[in-house]
Amino acid sequence: MLLIACFGSHAASPDSVLLRDVEIVSTRKSARMYRDGSLNFDAASLTTLPRTLGEADALNFIKLLPGVTTMSDYSAGVSIDGMNYANNLYLLGGIPVHFPYHFGGFFSTFNPVLYPDIKVRKSIRRATSPTCLGGVVGASQPKRPDITTHANINIGMVASSIAAEVPVAKGLTISAAGRICYLNLFYRGLLGGHNTTIDYDFYDTDLTAHWAIDGKNTLRATLHHNTDRLGYHQTQSTLLTAMKWHNTLGGAEWQSIHDSYTMQHRLYYSYFANRLGMAITEIGVDGNNSFAQAGLEGSFRLYPAEPLQLDLAYSLHRYSYVPQRVATHGMGEGSNDATTRQKSQLGEIAADLSWLHSSFEIKGGAKFMAYSAGSYHSINADPELTATYTRRKWSLSLHAGASSQYVHQVGMSEIGMASNFKFGAGTVAPPERSWNFVASGTCNPLKKLSLAADVYYKIVRHQPEYSSTIVELAAPDYNAFDYIKTYNGYNIGGSAMAAFTTEAVQAMASYGYCVARRRMPQSGRTFTPSSEIRHSLKLNALWKISRHWEVNGTFSLASGRPYTPIMAMYMIGERVMIEYGEYNSARMPVYHRLDLGGAYSFNTKGRLPLRHRIELAVLNVYASRNVELYTYTYDIRKHIFRRRELVSLYSTLPSLSYTIIF
Repeated sequence: MLLIACFGSHAASPDSVLLRDVEIVSTRKSARMYRDGSLNFDAASLTTLPRTLGEADALNFIKLLPGVTTMSDYSAGVSIDGMNYANNLYLLGGIPVHFPYHFGGFFSTFNPVLYPDIKVRKSIRRATSPTCLGGVVGASQPKRPDITTHANINIGMVASSIAAEVPVAKGLTISAAGRICYLNLFYRGLLGGHNTTIDYDFYDTDLTAHWAIDGKNTLRATLHHNTDRLGYHQTQSTLLTAMKWHNTLGGAEWQSIHDSYTMQHRLYYSYFANRLGMAITEIGVDGNNSFAQAGLEGSFRLYPAEPLQLDLAYSLHRYSYVPQRVATHGMGEGSNDATTRQKSQLGEIAADLSWLHSSFEIKGGAKFMAYSAGSYHSINADPELTATYTRRKWSLSLHAGASSQYVHQVGMSEIGMASNFKFGAGTVAPPERSWNFVASGTCNPLKKLSLAADVYYKIVRHQPEYSSTIVELAAPDYNAFDYIKTYNGYNIGGSAMAAFTTEAVQAMASYGYCVARRRMPQSGRTFTPSSEIRHSLKLNALWKISRHWEVNGTFSLASGRPYTPIMAMYMIGERVMIEYGEYNSARMPVYHRLDLGGAYSFNTKGRLPLRHRIELAVLNVYASRNVELYTYTYDIRKHIFRRRELVSLYSTLPSLSYTIIF
């Protein structure tokens, strides 16, 4: 694969440090884990990784971080500290993105050129942080855009993109980006199988404006849209599946910075819709879902007296859902409107007070929430308390707090496909809640070595699970809410990371451990949720052999995800009878994969000095056949049931890229 990338001049901005919080919010170095458990990295760090199909992607890099696991090669979501993929919140310029991945998790909707600063918050969060049970992943632009015009053009055999940043007037900078994917053109044969064909394409666009009105006030506007189309045809069973989904979002933000206080306000709208169609022989089922969210939110930071810092926040959100609208055609043609559009509202106010004295820091606060959905109403409070002790080379933080989530997401896909639908908290599924207890520490024993670790215990309440199957969708009385139940349980685990950085070598190792259990409401029996990946190990290294040559590699090893085994299958008349084992009582085989890459860089002189980079990457070097799921077939002639292993969408995948920087 050949990828050509052209970059305009873009001076690397220096690290910015917020002294009052001792928090680095942007860095050109390797990923770092800070004393509160948050993780920061810059899109520039993606050059240390073998690229997925020639594209560098921020959310793929997140999968290598400690405490962050994925369920398969093409999962469209991650688990953070053992929580479900639906418990995470993704923000693009501060605006929620409801489905941040393109198909298979190959690429995300985050453009690393326009949004280079990535921050991942895990279990330790302030009361003024966004509301969710899992992690908060935010992609943002630099605080101050470059004052020079520059552009980024990528041309490849998978996708092509263009991004540009142009200062059009004093203090006003416009940035725009677009990307189109034509995966079928060269990779269709690699993604399909002997009895399957896959057709896929997408496009996404971004537009931002940054206006520095004066030295204290800034306005920023953000627009994003992406559309994906997927077709999957299994000839052996004549199964045809088609999906089309899109995100559309936009917002405006005002920030004002003064000596004694800062404030920020944002007005936004975010919309997601998915159309699903499935057909087998003479039966077809369509299942559409959509979700819209609009809101106004703001924050204030005050410094009433040394050493105190006061943070205040407010937010008003309005949600509109179509959880799952099902229609059948062919045999049993009709529609089912039992699941119709729903609306809900959420209002929040929060306050955090920080006290810093010498090596000690204490942060405490609470968030108060009022929620309504029709006749259902809920009022909750989430307290947070964090104590931190810091020395010159190490720090230790202890945290206790609660989190709530009022938007649920469930579906038939355990790996977070776009067909999974969202719905609001109510009588069927109350707001999800968790109590979080975390200890997190960092250590820098050597100048070039950084260590970080955390342990956590989470008490989880009202987590929804969905138990319907494709066959039940065609039932004339189908109602999605009849198949939703909520469970209580806990997560316990920890993670650790070590990073070693010199001029010639960058290396990072991370390990995560998690045990999660949920309790069935009727029988009281416990089971393992699909989000539990018991062990996960990730290793990544870059070696700059010389001024021109470098090599890199990434190795991933993880426990298989839980699944429900089929113990027996037999025929009674013309009906297939299935006996299942205990829910999620078995596991997929251990997952492992090695990716390698190498690059050659050189400079050319002339009227326009250029820097060139040629990179070769090979994904899944030894063609590991990681099992994604099990399927079963029945041979009518021989009266034999067979189990098939559906392995990863791709085996060994090479890619070649060419980069020009000017």
